[in-house]
Amino acid sequence: MKKIAFITGATSGFGKAAAQRFAADGWSLVLSGRRIERLLDLKETLDVPVHVMQLDVRDAKAVNEAVASLPQEFAEITALVNNAGLALAPQGAAEVDLSDWHTMIDTNVTGLVNVTHALLPTLSKQEQGQPSSMWAR
Repeated sequence: MKKIAFITGATSGFGKAAAQRFAADGWSLVLSGRRIERLLDLKETLDVPVHVMQLDVRDAKAVNEAVASLPQEFAEITALVNNAGLALAPQGAAEVDLSDWHTMIDTNVTGLVNVTHALLPTLSKQEQGQPSSMWAR
């Protein structure tokens, strides 16, 4: 079985490190993030098949369309690393602007649900498909 990992937030940090690790193990990759130039730069450093897509995980319609339009050779996702996330407020909770809270929740929680929901039909068909996130196992 071909191993294909879908990694959100692959432009930096844990997402980028996950892409490098999966690539070292010979996995094909679908890499998503908001900064396409960083995705393209990362793709150039990896020696495995890679499909990149600029994607805002907060947008459920865009997530569903992106998953539906995956090229056939990348469509049978066997692992999901749901890593996209952000932290906008280094100060205490009482000082955080309410709009920052909404942005963080929309990205870190709703975005995770959007991607998981879009990929569950594919993952459930795979013998080894396992969703993963930075917040839960």
